[in-house]
Amino acid sequence: MTKKEETLETTSDVLLRWTQLNEIIDIAFTIKPIVLGSEFPTRIRKSSDEFFDVTFRKVCKYLHLDEHIEVINVIDEDLSFFEQLISEVVFSYVENNKLLNSWSDTDIKLAIEQHFVSKINPIQFPSYDLAKLNVYTFGEDKNPAIIMALPCGMPLVIAQKWIEHLSNDYFVITWETRGLFADINVSSFALDANVKDLIQIIDYFNPKNTHVFGMCSGAVVALKAIHQFPEKFSSASFWHGDYNWRDKDIWTKYQKDLKATLCIAKTSINEASVIRDIICAKKSRLSLPASLACTFMYPYLNGKLFYNYANLNESIQDFEINEIVKEIETPILIATSKDDSIAHPKGSTKLNEHLKNSVYYERVDGDHSSFFDAPLELIEVLKNFMNGASSKTDYDIVVI
Repeated sequence: MTKKEETLETTSDVLLRWTQLNEIIDIAFTIKPIVLGSEFPTRIRKSSDEFFDVTFRKVCKYLHLDEHIEVINVIDEDLSFFEQLISEVVFSYVENNKLLNSWSDTDIKLAIEQHFVSKINPIQFPSYDLAKLNVYTFGEDKNPAIIMALPCGMPLVIAQKWIEHLSNDYFVITWETRGLFADINVSSFALDANVKDLIQIIDYFNPKNTHVFGMCSGAVVALKAIHQFPEKFSSASFWHGDYNWRDKDIWTKYQKDLKATLCIAKTSINEASVIRDIICAKKSRLSLPASLACTFMYPYLNGKLFYNYANLNESIQDFEINEIVKEIETPILIATSKDDSIAHPKGSTKLNEHLKNSVYYERVDGDHSSFFDAPLELIEVLKNFMNGASSKTDYDIVVI
């Protein structure tokens, strides 16, 4: 082997090791909402990779999770539902990656300082009714603003990959839903309360031009905000939106089942706790990848959270968008895929048909969960739209 080949191999090994370390930080960030929200310390099974276990413990220490985690020898059956979820995240990584060595405290500290986690600018924000919200910003505030309406009740980490891409060119603002994070004892879970949260945040930062990026149920919050406060927004994009058209034929089985579940769970914390226990006993994970399942299941962490989540999302599912869509003139990008079995794609198709100023994009391949991976094709679609494709005359439908 030549010296040049040795240098290339060494460089390749270094890049691999730093990639692995960043992926381990991602794991800690993914499990953080559940770990911090759990009543007792979270037990995680030791893996078969000692290098991973040592590195993982050090990462958790720097992210202030070490006091909430116990990495121990324990069989899977003795773990709780959420402990099993977290162990699945860890073990799915260990099975597919072999660490080359352990990491020094100095290197781990440096990696965390350079990681997405350290680029978060958190603000504990009082909304219009003094409910506390976790608000986050990314990127430089001199750039055009994008405010993200996350799927209601989901932790920030669900949008991490999108934020990492967009914060290079945009000032990204987002928040975690009322009643599920900073303040779980709020007085209102209504859709209007969430719209007011969005407007309050925009007024606080006061950007010149604001694009609202609505994901799943967050698209409904964004849609209603645009209808009520059109002057606040220059454009919008709705991704795999969960819309109520007064037509249950364009609801998926998941949407119908969730609606029935939420109607029961919203009546009391006791009812919510019973339903939550049944869901967790059945290990309901929507056949999602382990890391995404860990995020999606956060609202089921305890009865109080699930009660709040039920009231919040039942209000959103109840809102019929028929009456407002024809009055909206804001340029809007609508994106979905034929493979979405969570939010029916025909809901998005119908929205495009009713809006005055929309662009429609439909993927042939890619389901609801793959959207959160921030596929490059979707990033390009968004940037093209933001750069001027703002009416049906530009292109009506693009399918790849």
